[in-house]
Amino acid sequence: MSEATQEVMPPAPASNVIETYRPAVAKAVELVTTVKSTAFDVSTYEGMTTAKKSRKALRDLRSDVEATRKSLKSGLLELGKQIDGEAKRITGIVMEAEEPLDALIKAEEDRKAAEKEAAAQAERKKIAAEERAKQEAERARIAAEQAARDEQLRLEREAFEEDQRQRREAALAQEKKLAEERAELDRQRAALEEANRLARERMAHEEAQKREVLARERAEQEAAAKAERERLAQERAEQEARLRAEREEDARMRREAEARERAAREEAEREERETRRLEEERLRKEREAAEAERRKLEDERAEKARAEKAAADEAKRKAEDAERRKQAAMMAKLEGKKLLVAFVKTYGEEPYFAEVAALIDAWLKGAQQ
Repeated sequence: MSEATQEVMPPAPASNVIETYRPAVAKAVELVTTVKSTAFDVSTYEGMTTAKKSRKALRDLRSDVEATRKSLKSGLLELGKQIDGEAKRITGIVMEAEEPLDALIKAEEDRKAAEKEAAAQAERKKIAAEERAKQEAERARIAAEQAARDEQLRLEREAFEEDQRQRREAALAQEKKLAEERAELDRQRAALEEANRLARERMAHEEAQKREVLARERAEQEAAAKAERERLAQERAEQEARLRAEREEDARMRREAEARERAAREEAEREERETRRLEEERLRKEREAAEAERRKLEDERAEKARAEKAAADEAKRKAEDAERRKQAAMMAKLEGKKLLVAFVKTYGEEPYFAEVAALIDAWLKGAQQ
């Protein structure tokens, strides 16, 4: 017997008890020596499997010693104290190897559980950060579109006012050249200015309506974005609740598994890993479905906004074209009358054009009435 074996197994108190326990002693010497001389790397699958097998063998041997003790004690009550002492001595020897190994295994299991929880918390933080970034980008996009629309309206209003200013200056210059037609020109200019005033009022009214529509659309978009954020927050809360419930269920299953026969532990752990994998796959698919739905809603809102803007731009363009045609017709009519007046003044006294000039003058007087 080696010195290490003699240190592990000191002499027993009685030879007859030693003979009864001799198989257990021999097996204990072998197992304890092997376990103490082995460095178990529980961070690997093979190392963890070997450590668990060794722990099971030590526990099984301890159970066998306890069974032997009970058997001897039931038949030999007078040797009860001696049997108990020997069983306690052997059990203590086994526990010297079993307890450190058990602590090593449990420490690794606790470390893996902590890593899993840290990964889940990091994922939740990442999802929250992405959601905040998307919301900020959406608000910035809406503000930029509103600023661009306001700038476009301002430029169009300035162009219209500049056009009106140029028209008034042309009318004043024409008035100076044709002083004799001042009364007619004054009346026509007043009519033109009235038409321009009505056009400005109509455009101002249309602009106010557009601003109201834009404000309503912006409010609807913000309400939709808020509802989307609340829906996503609710989904995240539900997912976290499910994760907590699943973690509690896992903990309960582990406690029940430890209470069952130790021989079934490996199968239970395999089933637990498969359950976690399936649950993580399910959660991943749910997140992908939620993201796809959110993108679909955003695309639909963007398409609706583009269609409405295109319709509004087309209506505005048609109204402006109609107004320009109306003003062009009025100016053409005014220019025609001016040419007829000039013709009558220039050629009205000439015999060759006298008849035509009289007809034109009669028509002009009838048009003024």
